[in-house]
Amino acid sequence: MASGSIVKREGKRGAVYAIVARMDAAIIRRLGKER
Repeated sequence: MASGSIVKREGKRGAVYAIVARMDAAIIRRLGKER
């Protein structure tokens, strides 16, 4: 997936950023379902 290319480009920082983005997306989805 796209995350692989991000890791290669930015290294560890990119990997952490991708993980945080996924967690944020999951939280937003949960909040959207609750409302």
